[in-house]
Amino acid sequence: MPNQKILVTNHDPTYLEMIQDLLQLEGYLEIICVAAEAVLATAEAEQPGLILIDLHIGVAAQAWRSLDLLRLHPATTEIPIIICSTDPRLPVEKAQMLERLRCYYLEKPFNLETLLALLETIIGPPKGT
Repeated sequence: MPNQKILVTNHDPTYLEMIQDLLQLEGYLEIICVAAEAVLATAEAEQPGLILIDLHIGVAAQAWRSLDLLRLHPATTEIPIIICSTDPRLPVEKAQMLERLRCYYLEKPFNLETLLALLETIIGPPKGT
């Protein structure tokens, strides 16, 4: 069975709480929420099956830096990553980079069904249901 521990990073504590509650209600029971600056250390320590990174316009440079560090670190290089962003140009302008970094893309706002379908593709259906 795939590792279903999910690491979520975002600048907004309300978003983190909401996404944690929603995913746990759907049966993904191991959700770790952290601020962007803690994502590398947390990913290294927790070894999640998936990382969900919010690419917020105001802190985009920090998110890209975190992504680069995650891919360069031997302990986190193979962890699947979903990048979430409100920028509709991102998957077009950064398509080669996202492919090189082995990242999935999810445009915000997204509905829960879209996120759940992507999670199921990457880490399988929730064990907790």
